[in-house]
Amino acid sequence: MNDPMMNQILFVSDIDGTLLKTGQMPRQSVLRAIARFREAGGEFCLCTGRALPAVRKLLTWIPGGTYGILCGGAVIYDFEKDVPIVIHDLDETVFPALEELMIQEPDISVTVSTAQEIFRIRDNLRLLTRGVSEDRTAPAARLEEVEAIVKVLFTCDEPERLEAAVARLFPAERFALNRASTHFYELTAAGVNKASGIRELNGRLGNRRVFAAGDAPSDTVMISEAELFFAPETAMPSVRAAADRIIPAPEAGGLAQAFRQLEDYLKGGLAAKIFDRGNLQ
Repeated sequence: MNDPMMNQILFVSDIDGTLLKTGQMPRQSVLRAIARFREAGGEFCLCTGRALPAVRKLLTWIPGGTYGILCGGAVIYDFEKDVPIVIHDLDETVFPALEELMIQEPDISVTVSTAQEIFRIRDNLRLLTRGVSEDRTAPAARLEEVEAIVKVLFTCDEPERLEAAVARLFPAERFALNRASTHFYELTAAGVNKASGIRELNGRLGNRRVFAAGDAPSDTVMISEAELFFAPETAMPSVRAAADRIIPAPEAGGLAQAFRQLEDYLKGGLAAKIFDRGNLQ
Protein backbone atom coordinates (compact mmCIF):
# COMPACT_ATOMS: atom_id res chain seq x y z
CA MET A 1 0.00 0.00 0.00
CA ASN A 2 1.37 3.39 -0.99
CA ASP A 3 2.20 5.63 1.98
CA PRO A 4 2.47 9.40 1.29
CA MET A 5 5.16 9.63 3.96
CA MET A 6 7.30 6.92 2.35
CA ASN A 7 6.96 8.61 -1.05
CA GLN A 8 9.35 11.24 0.28
CA ILE A 9 12.05 8.83 1.49
CA LEU A 10 15.29 7.76 -0.18
CA PHE A 11 17.09 4.97 1.70
CA VAL A 12 20.67 4.33 0.56
CA SER A 13 22.68 1.33 1.73
CA ASP A 14 26.22 0.15 1.38
CA ILE A 15 26.52 -3.50 0.33
CA ASP A 16 29.47 -5.33 1.91
CA GLY A 17 29.28 -5.38 5.68
CA THR A 18 25.90 -3.62 5.72
CA LEU A 19 23.34 -5.17 3.38
CA LEU A 20 25.13 -8.51 3.49
CA LYS A 21 28.25 -10.22 4.70
CA THR A 22 30.70 -10.40 1.79
CA GLY A 23 30.30 -13.70 -0.04
CA GLN A 24 26.78 -14.29 1.26
CA MET A 25 23.34 -13.29 0.01
CA PRO A 26 21.16 -10.90 2.04
CA ARG A 27 18.96 -12.42 4.72
CA GLN A 28 15.35 -13.04 3.74
CA SER A 29 14.19 -10.68 6.50
CA VAL A 30 16.16 -7.88 4.81
CA LEU A 31 14.77 -8.64 1.35
CA ARG A 32 11.23 -8.63 2.75
CA ALA A 33 11.85 -5.31 4.50
CA ILE A 34 13.15 -3.72 1.28
CA ALA A 35 10.15 -5.03 -0.64
CA ARG A 36 7.72 -3.59 1.93
CA PHE A 37 9.53 -0.25 1.90
CA ARG A 38 9.34 -0.03 -1.89
CA GLU A 39 5.68 -1.12 -1.96
CA ALA A 40 4.94 1.75 0.43
CA GLY A 41 6.50 4.21 -2.02
CA GLY A 42 10.07 4.49 -0.72
CA GLU A 43 13.09 4.60 -3.05
CA PHE A 44 15.82 2.10 -2.13
CA CYS A 45 19.27 2.62 -3.61
CA LEU A 46 22.50 0.65 -3.35
CA CYS A 47 25.42 2.97 -2.57
CA THR A 48 28.64 1.02 -2.96
CA GLY A 49 32.24 1.00 -3.97
CA ARG A 50 31.48 -1.98 -6.20
CA ALA A 51 31.45 -1.57 -9.95
CA LEU A 52 28.53 -2.66 -12.12
CA PRO A 53 29.64 -6.30 -12.74
CA ALA A 54 29.88 -6.82 -8.97
CA VAL A 55 26.31 -5.56 -8.46
CA ARG A 56 24.39 -7.32 -11.23
CA LYS A 57 23.95 -10.62 -9.37
CA LEU A 58 22.51 -8.76 -6.38
CA LEU A 59 19.79 -7.32 -8.59
CA THR A 60 18.34 -10.81 -8.95
CA TRP A 61 17.87 -10.93 -5.17
CA ILE A 62 16.96 -7.37 -4.22
CA PRO A 63 13.41 -6.21 -4.94
CA GLY A 64 13.54 -3.75 -7.80
CA GLY A 65 15.68 -0.72 -7.00
CA THR A 66 15.75 1.66 -9.95
CA TYR A 67 19.11 3.36 -9.34
CA GLY A 68 22.50 2.50 -7.94
CA ILE A 69 25.34 4.73 -6.78
CA LEU A 70 28.40 2.72 -7.84
CA CYS A 71 32.18 2.97 -7.76
CA GLY A 72 32.15 5.06 -4.59
CA GLY A 73 29.96 7.75 -6.15
CA ALA A 74 31.71 7.93 -9.52
CA VAL A 75 28.78 6.33 -11.38
CA ILE A 76 25.02 6.60 -10.99
CA TYR A 77 23.35 3.76 -12.85
CA ASP A 78 19.77 3.37 -14.04
CA PHE A 79 19.12 -0.35 -13.67
CA GLU A 80 15.76 -0.23 -15.43
CA LYS A 81 17.23 1.31 -18.58
CA ASP A 82 20.61 -0.43 -18.07
CA VAL A 83 22.62 2.76 -18.65
CA PRO A 84 24.85 5.01 -16.56
CA ILE A 85 23.26 8.43 -16.08
CA VAL A 86 26.21 10.08 -14.29
CA ILE A 87 29.90 9.28 -14.86
CA HIS A 88 32.89 10.97 -13.20
CA ASP A 89 36.06 9.85 -14.97
CA LEU A 90 39.46 10.13 -13.34
CA ASP A 91 41.89 12.71 -14.69
CA GLU A 92 44.15 11.33 -17.45
CA THR A 93 47.14 11.81 -15.15
CA VAL A 94 45.93 8.72 -13.30
CA PHE A 95 47.69 6.54 -15.90
CA PRO A 96 51.31 7.68 -15.38
CA ALA A 97 50.69 7.87 -11.63
CA LEU A 98 49.53 4.25 -11.56
CA GLU A 99 52.52 3.16 -13.65
CA GLU A 100 54.83 4.85 -11.14
CA LEU A 101 53.01 3.36 -8.17
CA MET A 102 53.42 -0.15 -9.60
CA ILE A 103 57.17 0.44 -9.96
CA GLN A 104 57.61 1.90 -6.48
CA GLU A 105 55.20 -0.40 -4.60
CA PRO A 106 55.24 -3.92 -6.08
CA ASP A 107 53.06 -5.37 -3.30
CA ILE A 108 50.03 -3.13 -3.88
CA SER A 109 47.29 -4.59 -6.08
CA VAL A 110 45.63 -2.40 -8.70
CA THR A 111 42.11 -3.02 -10.03
CA VAL A 112 40.43 -0.42 -12.23
CA SER A 113 36.77 0.15 -13.04
CA THR A 114 35.12 1.90 -15.93
CA ALA A 115 31.43 2.82 -15.91
CA GLN A 116 30.52 -0.77 -16.84
CA GLU A 117 33.58 -3.02 -16.51
CA ILE A 118 36.32 -4.16 -14.09
CA PHE A 119 39.94 -4.98 -15.02
CA ARG A 120 42.70 -6.51 -12.91
CA ILE A 121 45.96 -4.70 -13.57
CA ARG A 122 47.95 -6.37 -10.78
CA ASP A 123 46.91 -8.85 -8.09
CA ASN A 124 48.14 -9.63 -4.62
CA LEU A 125 47.19 -12.33 -2.14
CA ARG A 126 44.82 -10.09 -0.18
CA LEU A 127 42.78 -9.21 -3.26
CA LEU A 128 42.62 -12.85 -4.36
CA THR A 129 41.53 -14.12 -0.93
CA ARG A 130 39.45 -11.24 0.46
CA GLY A 131 38.12 -9.29 -2.52
CA VAL A 132 34.60 -9.72 -3.87
CA SER A 133 34.43 -12.47 -6.46
CA GLU A 134 33.92 -10.12 -9.42
CA ASP A 135 37.13 -8.22 -8.56
CA ARG A 136 39.07 -11.46 -8.07
CA THR A 137 37.91 -12.92 -11.37
CA ALA A 138 37.78 -9.80 -13.55
CA PRO A 139 39.74 -10.02 -16.81
CA ALA A 140 43.41 -9.11 -16.57
CA ALA A 141 44.54 -6.13 -18.63
CA ARG A 142 47.37 -3.68 -19.14
CA LEU A 143 46.75 -0.05 -18.25
CA GLU A 144 47.16 1.04 -21.85
CA GLU A 145 44.24 -1.21 -22.80
CA VAL A 146 41.79 0.58 -20.49
CA GLU A 147 39.98 3.83 -21.20
CA ALA A 148 37.97 6.20 -19.01
CA ILE A 149 38.74 4.90 -15.52
CA VAL A 150 36.24 5.99 -12.87
CA LYS A 151 37.71 4.18 -9.84
CA VAL A 152 40.87 2.40 -8.78
CA LEU A 153 40.82 -0.25 -6.05
CA PHE A 154 44.05 -0.74 -4.11
CA THR A 155 44.79 -3.46 -1.57
CA CYS A 156 47.83 -3.65 0.66
CA ASP A 157 48.84 -5.44 3.86
CA GLU A 158 50.38 -2.19 5.12
CA PRO A 159 47.72 0.55 4.88
CA GLU A 160 50.07 3.30 6.03
CA ARG A 161 52.46 2.54 3.18
CA LEU A 162 49.61 2.63 0.67
CA GLU A 163 48.35 5.95 2.02
CA ALA A 164 51.84 7.44 1.81
CA ALA A 165 52.31 6.22 -1.78
CA VAL A 166 48.98 7.69 -2.88
CA ALA A 167 49.80 11.00 -1.18
CA ARG A 168 53.08 11.14 -3.13
CA LEU A 169 51.71 10.24 -6.53
CA PHE A 170 48.07 11.35 -6.68
CA PRO A 171 47.61 15.08 -5.90
CA ALA A 172 44.63 15.83 -3.68
CA GLU A 173 43.37 18.56 -6.00
CA ARG A 174 42.69 15.87 -8.63
CA PHE A 175 42.11 12.65 -6.69
CA ALA A 176 40.42 11.43 -3.52
CA LEU A 177 41.37 8.30 -1.56
CA ASN A 178 38.63 6.61 0.46
CA ARG A 179 39.11 3.75 2.91
CA ALA A 180 36.61 0.98 2.17
CA SER A 181 37.96 -1.41 4.84
CA THR A 182 41.16 -2.04 6.76
CA HIS A 183 43.22 -3.04 3.71
CA PHE A 184 41.05 -1.90 0.77
CA TYR A 185 41.13 1.64 -0.59
CA GLU A 186 39.30 3.34 -3.47
CA LEU A 187 40.61 6.20 -5.59
CA THR A 188 38.09 8.49 -7.28
CA ALA A 189 38.14 11.98 -8.73
CA ALA A 190 38.47 14.81 -6.21
CA GLY A 191 35.11 15.66 -4.70
CA VAL A 192 33.57 12.35 -5.75
CA ASN A 193 32.34 10.09 -2.97
CA LYS A 194 29.16 8.45 -1.75
CA ALA A 195 27.81 11.75 -0.41
CA SER A 196 28.24 13.50 -3.77
CA GLY A 197 26.50 10.54 -5.43
CA ILE A 198 23.55 10.87 -3.06
CA ARG A 199 23.28 14.60 -3.79
CA GLU A 200 23.31 14.04 -7.54
CA LEU A 201 20.77 11.25 -7.46
CA ASN A 202 18.49 12.96 -4.95
CA GLY A 203 18.40 16.08 -7.10
CA ARG A 204 16.99 13.94 -9.89
CA LEU A 205 14.43 12.45 -7.49
CA GLY A 206 13.13 15.80 -6.27
CA ASN A 207 15.17 16.00 -3.05
CA ARG A 208 13.65 13.32 -0.86
CA ARG A 209 14.45 12.86 2.83
CA VAL A 210 17.57 10.69 2.97
CA PHE A 211 18.36 7.82 5.34
CA ALA A 212 21.57 5.82 4.97
CA ALA A 213 23.40 2.75 6.26
CA GLY A 214 27.05 1.78 6.09
CA ASP A 215 29.92 0.14 7.94
CA ALA A 216 33.17 1.62 6.60
CA PRO A 217 34.96 4.98 6.81
CA SER A 218 34.07 5.59 3.15
CA ASP A 219 30.41 5.39 4.22
CA THR A 220 30.56 8.08 6.91
CA VAL A 221 30.51 10.85 4.29
CA MET A 222 26.86 9.87 3.77
CA ILE A 223 26.09 11.32 7.21
CA SER A 224 26.21 14.84 5.76
CA GLU A 225 23.31 13.96 3.45
CA ALA A 226 21.30 11.69 5.77
CA GLU A 227 18.68 12.49 8.36
CA LEU A 228 19.69 9.28 10.15
CA PHE A 229 22.72 7.08 9.59
CA PHE A 230 22.62 3.39 10.61
CA ALA A 231 25.73 1.29 11.26
CA PRO A 232 25.90 -2.43 12.05
CA GLU A 233 27.46 -3.59 15.31
CA THR A 234 30.30 -5.08 13.24
CA ALA A 235 31.22 -1.73 11.64
CA MET A 236 34.63 -0.22 12.25
CA PRO A 237 34.77 1.63 15.62
CA SER A 238 34.96 5.10 14.06
CA VAL A 239 31.83 4.37 12.03
CA ARG A 240 29.88 3.09 15.03
CA ALA A 241 30.85 6.19 16.97
CA ALA A 242 29.55 8.46 14.19
CA ALA A 243 26.27 6.59 13.62
CA ASP A 244 22.86 7.70 14.85
CA ARG A 245 21.66 4.12 15.23
CA ILE A 246 23.43 0.80 15.75
CA ILE A 247 21.80 -2.24 14.15
CA PRO A 248 22.71 -5.96 14.22
CA ALA A 249 25.30 -7.45 11.88
CA PRO A 250 24.29 -8.15 8.27
CA GLU A 251 24.36 -11.91 8.81
CA ALA A 252 21.72 -11.34 11.53
CA GLY A 253 19.53 -9.32 9.17
CA GLY A 254 20.41 -5.96 10.67
CA LEU A 255 19.11 -3.84 7.81
CA ALA A 256 15.60 -5.17 8.47
CA GLN A 257 15.89 -3.60 11.91
CA ALA A 258 16.92 -0.30 10.28
CA PHE A 259 13.68 -0.24 8.29
CA ARG A 260 11.67 -0.95 11.44
CA GLN A 261 13.47 1.84 13.29
CA LEU A 262 12.88 4.14 10.33
CA GLU A 263 9.12 3.53 10.55
CA ASP A 264 9.17 4.29 14.28
CA TYR A 265 11.27 7.39 13.71
CA LEU A 266 8.88 8.73 11.09
CA LYS A 267 6.05 8.23 13.58
CA GLY A 268 8.04 10.16 16.19
CA GLY A 269 8.53 7.18 18.46
CA LEU A 270 12.25 6.41 18.63
CA ALA A 271 15.27 8.22 20.05
CA ALA A 272 18.79 8.13 18.64
CA LYS A 273 21.62 5.67 19.35
CA ILE A 274 19.37 2.64 19.85
CA PHE A 275 20.52 -0.97 19.40
CA ASP A 276 17.75 -3.55 19.14
CA ARG A 277 18.64 -7.05 18.00
CA GLY A 278 14.99 -8.01 17.50
CA ASN A 279 13.79 -11.16 15.82
CA LEU A 280 15.60 -10.92 12.51
CA GLN A 281 16.23 -14.47 11.39
